[in-house]
Amino acid sequence: LTHSHSTANVTAGPNSGAGGLVGEVYLSGVGVSTTIEKSYSTGNVNVSSGVDGAGGLVANVDMDSATAVLDVNDCYSTGAVTASPSGFIGGLFGNLYDSNPGFCTINLTRSYTTSILSWGSGSGAGLTGGAENCTFNPTDSYWLQDTGLNSGVSTDGNARDVHDLTNLTGQGTSTYSGW
Repeated sequence: LTHSHSTANVTAGPNSGAGGLVGEVYLSGVGVSTTIEKSYSTGNVNVSSGVDGAGGLVANVDMDSATAVLDVNDCYSTGAVTASPSGFIGGLFGNLYDSNPGFCTINLTRSYTTSILSWGSGSGAGLTGGAENCTFNPTDSYWLQDTGLNSGVSTDGNARDVHDLTNLTGQGTSTYSGW
C-alpha cells in the first residue's frame, strides 16, 4: 500500500476493530512480507463494545506465519481514536498479533501519530495498543506525549510534545533529526 490516505471518520460496532486507513493486515505463510508506506489517515476512529483493535492507521495486524514481516515507512495519523469500553488502542496500530510466538516482525520507520486516545479498559499506547508474540521495531517514530496516556505507560517509541512535531506538518522547526 503506497501513497494512500483517508480523511474519513470510521465507526465500527460491537466486537470489531477499526483503523483510519486499514481494517486488518493478515499475513499467512512462510517468509511472507508486505509494506505500507507514504500513507496517512486524518479521520477519527470510534469503536464500541468489545473492540479487537482500534488504530489511527491500522486496526489489527494478524500474522499466522513463521518469519512474517510488515514494514511501515513514512506514515502518520492525526485523528482521535476512541474505544469503549475496552480493547487494544493505539495511535497507529490497535493490535499486533502472531499465533506463532516470536516469529513475526513489524518494522516502523519515520512514522508518527498525534492522535488523542480514549478508552475504558484494556491496553492503550502511543504507537500500538498491543504487540502479542511479535517483535515491534520502531525507528525514528514518535507519538504525541499528551495523548491521554498516563506517564510511563507507553514504551513503544519516543514521546514528543507538539512543538517537536510542528515540522512534520510544515509549521515550524523540529528538535530532532532523521525526518
